[in-house]
Amino acid sequence: MEEKRRSPLIASIASLIDPGLGLVYNVAFKKGIIVTISFLVAVALLFIVGALKSFVGGLIVVSFYFIARIYFIIDSFWRARKYSQAILTRFNRWYFYATYILLSVLASYFVTSLSPTKSFQVPTSGMEPAILAEDVIVADMNYYHSTEVKVGDIVVFRYPRDPRVLYIKRCVALSGQTFEIRDGLTYLNGSRSLPTLLIKRGSQMMKPADFKDPRISPPGSGNEDQYGPVTVPEGQLFMLGDYRDNSLDSRYFGFVDRNAVVGKAAYVYWSSDFSNVGKTLQWQNNGN
Repeated sequence: MEEKRRSPLIASIASLIDPGLGLVYNVAFKKGIIVTISFLVAVALLFIVGALKSFVGGLIVVSFYFIARIYFIIDSFWRARKYSQAILTRFNRWYFYATYILLSVLASYFVTSLSPTKSFQVPTSGMEPAILAEDVIVADMNYYHSTEVKVGDIVVFRYPRDPRVLYIKRCVALSGQTFEIRDGLTYLNGSRSLPTLLIKRGSQMMKPADFKDPRISPPGSGNEDQYGPVTVPEGQLFMLGDYRDNSLDSRYFGFVDRNAVVGKAAYVYWSSDFSNVGKTLQWQNNGN
């Protein structure tokens, strides 16, 4: 059997790549396999139970992940220092390490796919102040598999003009409902009952009712301040940005097919405004 000194640096890097690989490098093959599988199973279970659906649950998952990784990096470092010479096995070969890393990456990809949530960075200010430009939000991608979209939900959907692009807006009208904007105020079925608590305006100047903006959809429906009324067709939704003066939404690209909805925004995971971090993205109807 070949004897060879273990490098603490290489052992640490191996554990950084995979929590069990450092143990394999330190001639503890069985322990390494157990650690890798246990780590993946633990993360998979946290995903399956929906731990990432809440900000607190997300913090638990992230904390567990980094604490466990740091522990195994330190453990592998000290194991390599403790044993000046190690009797190598048939598993301590570069091609085995490469195979181990490949299988670990594939397994990690599979485990990640089990999560019902997905994170998105919102590039524009169209949903301010609820979601700031460049905020990272977490969306529940399974939410609407068993639940219908409700007025007030912040929804992730496929952009009608390019389904490859995902948009995020607030749903303000459902199929069969009549939506209207008068003097910048929103109306649903003739009543001012839409969410306005979070609404942001860039200007107090109102466009006149007789001005027909050619960009508005459907054609002839008015402008961004004097819109409609329009009745939402069957199987369609009307989406509106909270920052109404700076939002590309259903006023411009038309109704959104219910089948284009892919998820519900859950919370802000990261923001340039620290007070926004962890904010739950739900609407409470406090009236206009």
